[in-house]
Amino acid sequence: MVIALILSMVAALLIGILIGLNLRKNSKALNTELEETKKLLTHYQNTVNEHVHKTHEIMESIYQQFAELQKHSQEYSVKLNLDPSRQSLLQPKVYIDKKTNQPLSAPNIPKDYANGSDEK
Repeated sequence: MVIALILSMVAALLIGILIGLNLRKNSKALNTELEETKKLLTHYQNTVNEHVHKTHEIMESIYQQFAELQKHSQEYSVKLNLDPSRQSLLQPKVYIDKKTNQPLSAPNIPKDYANGSDEK
């Protein structure tokens, strides 16, 4: 009976050692996988940061170019409209009577009879 007890204790010890070695092996594999995952995450984060930084630089460049375009348009719209040959384009249209070919002072605008001001 003592021999059976000793054999069962030795068997339990061997089983415990095997389970411990297996857990250690699994633990090392999990640690290795965790380290690889951390490296991939760090690489991904760096890639995203580079993308955001580059996008920011491009957008700043676009905003600067747009501001330059607006400034250029404003400067030249003033310069071009100061030219005397363009002043006629800025004046109100002169209406010509087709029968007499004489300029009219104002176009014939129909009277508004709805307000009642022209009544007798």
